[in-house]
Amino acid sequence: MHLLLTGLTGLMLGAAVFPAVLVMLLLQALLFGFGGLTTLGVNTVNIALPGFLAAMLLGPAIRASRNTAKRGALAALLGALSVAGTGGLVALSLALSSSSYMPVARILIATYLPLMIGEAFVTAAVVSFLARVQPDALRPASA
Repeated sequence: MHLLLTGLTGLMLGAAVFPAVLVMLLLQALLFGFGGLTTLGVNTVNIALPGFLAAMLLGPAIRASRNTAKRGALAALLGALSVAGTGGLVALSLALSSSSYMPVARILIATYLPLMIGEAFVTAAVVSFLARVQPDALRPASA
């Protein structure tokens, strides 16, 4: 497992998180042979959509907050929710693709719990840092 950072990316890029994730997955498939071209679309949606939605939901409150602790807590929630959403969508994709994947789909969220915790801490730290040194970085270019 590794950090996804799609909540943070969604906060910073807005809807541009989708092409950013697509390019990342394409490079990962071509350079490392991990993932694949046939699953590029579903993987892009599974990874980018939760980050985008969580950022659209929590982004305004994160940007408006002047309370450092509140902003950090909201950013941590953003990171955790984006990972939980990705885990849920991956589990759903597996469950819908074949009944033989159901055992994996059932336990997938549990495997994402450590990642949710790590992502929460990292997202909170990065957002808190950016809010201090470059607050405009937390506004999508389209905003």
